[in-house]
Amino acid sequence: MRLILLLSLTACVQSGFDGADTDDASAANDRARSAPTITLTGMPPALGNSSSVTFDYAVAPTSATVQCGLDAQALAACPPPSASFADLADGPHTFHLRATSGGKTATTSYAFTIDTVAPVLALTSEPSSTTDLDTATFGFTTGDATFVTCALDGGSPVPCTSPWTSGPLVDGSHSFALTGRDAAGNTSTLSYVWTIDTVAPTIAITATPNSLSNSKTATFAFFASAGTTTCSVDAGAPTACTSPVSYTLPDGAHAFTVVASDVGGAASASYSWHQDTTAPSISAITYTCDSSTGELDVSYSVSDVELQSVTCTYAGFTVPCSTMGYSGNLLGPSSAFSVVARDLAGNSSARSVTIRSLACE
Repeated sequence: MRLILLLSLTACVQSGFDGADTDDASAANDRARSAPTITLTGMPPALGNSSSVTFDYAVAPTSATVQCGLDAQALAACPPPSASFADLADGPHTFHLRATSGGKTATTSYAFTIDTVAPVLALTSEPSSTTDLDTATFGFTTGDATFVTCALDGGSPVPCTSPWTSGPLVDGSHSFALTGRDAAGNTSTLSYVWTIDTVAPTIAITATPNSLSNSKTATFAFFASAGTTTCSVDAGAPTACTSPVSYTLPDGAHAFTVVASDVGGAASASYSWHQDTTAPSISAITYTCDSSTGELDVSYSVSDVELQSVTCTYAGFTVPCSTMGYSGNLLGPSSAFSVVARDLAGNSSARSVTIRSLACE
């Protein structure tokens, strides 16, 4: 009886060990037949601005066959740990990854979009290139930009919307910079430069004819600190001019005006003068003997509204005379009696006669 029980127990024990071996083998077979696993460890952003992308991934078991592809292209071998693609077109894309092991397959995919085009910026309004306004207003469009900044004169950019207006600015050159960034990270910048001038230019006349001139041509030189210049004489219409400028005018009183203008205002300078190109008039010279005085009378007439002097000479010597003539004794041989008249403008005329009778006889 004890022998039979021992054999039965031994058989049971042997039978139990045989069952354990069978279960382990079955579990191993099940594991061999389970699908592989795929883990994406690195990928491009869902929306990016690079035309080259890289995917990092891990696959278990490591013995699995791995294939990948982009969009509708056929899958090709791409063993871990990564796969890269370059020169991709803008737009949506999908990355496909497949792992096969023991007849089982696992797949995964990742959708992303590429946008390499920067936002299109445009100014719809801006200050004039030169203005007398001390503030500036800019209107603009920014395309698909999702973040927009404005900067003035190289300062720190600040978020802004259209229209954007600056604070008071000083005279001089200024710059405006508009920057837009889209959701993909593309940026573009647009700049504008202008000048503020709120001060009128200065103008000065630097060369003129004499206040009493005997030239038919009047020439003026002038200096303008900025802007454009116009010139006019008397009641004439202003015309564009540059320094120097000359005019041919009739005798008489005249006035010259030059004006410098820019966006900041206008300034003018004027000069008045009298033009006299006519020499004094001297009538014919006659002479007679004045029997009452025993002297020789030389007669003539000098006329000029701006007469300065009358000079008479005889035989090279100056003799006293007036605008009407000379009375007195002339000594020496017969010679020329000359009259020279000058006016204040510098014009002169001369006339002479030869006197053959030097004294009354």
